[in-house]
Amino acid sequence: MSFLLSCPQCGPRDVYEFRWGGERSRRPPPDSPPETWARYLYF
Repeated sequence: MSFLLSCPQCGPRDVYEFRWGGERSRRPPPDSPPETWARYLYF
């Protein structure tokens, strides 16, 4: 069984096109080193 989500821009979309990626983490300051940004952007 599948569910449809109504998107105002894309129309009905299958619920399996979306997935939960976990809790949002705090954004690092702009002057953070690249390693910090890599952890933030790529779990």
